[in-house]
Amino acid sequence: MSTPSEDSRLSDYARKLRWALSVLPEGDRDDIVAEMRSHVLDRLDTAVSIEEALRALGDPDAYAKEFNDSYAVSAALSSRRTRDLIGALLQGGAGSLTVTGVGLVIVTAWAAAALVAFLAVLKIRDPTHIGLWSGQHFFFLGVIDDPSTGRELLGLWITPLALVCVVTAWIITRSLSIWALRRPPKA
Repeated sequence: MSTPSEDSRLSDYARKLRWALSVLPEGDRDDIVAEMRSHVLDRLDTAVSIEEALRALGDPDAYAKEFNDSYAVSAALSSRRTRDLIGALLQGGAGSLTVTGVGLVIVTAWAAAALVAFLAVLKIRDPTHIGLWSGQHFFFLGVIDDPSTGRELLGLWITPLALVCVVTAWIITRSLSIWALRRPPKA
């Protein structure tokens, strides 16, 4: 007769859990799987069946998700690379109101930066019709059909403005991502 620690159901769960934790370093995976085994064996000592103990843990992928999300956040905050920060936000924050708000601000910042950069490129091609326009009944950044109806305010300064907008969007992305990832999760 096999001991509970050798039970095929526990071994199968441990194998699936180890696979679900594959993004973590091997030592961390080993610790989590060992802790899970210890928890199940402790539950067996209280006259709970192995099926009940494993069912209480839930699906191995769901059990691993919190560990994987925590690792992704920790790695992103350590590296501080924008790509990693955004990835950690998307991985762990789906459905979070904070992440949704941060995402909207980031998308808005990059949309504005992209628009100004696009207009700066167009300004090189058509300096007469592109710019920041002011007239008797309008004020806008973009393309005008009849330049005689308004006054262009930026001139070639639209190019440095585009660079400032891109750098600002990048700073907003990094700052808000770090802020959102450092916030304690809601219980």
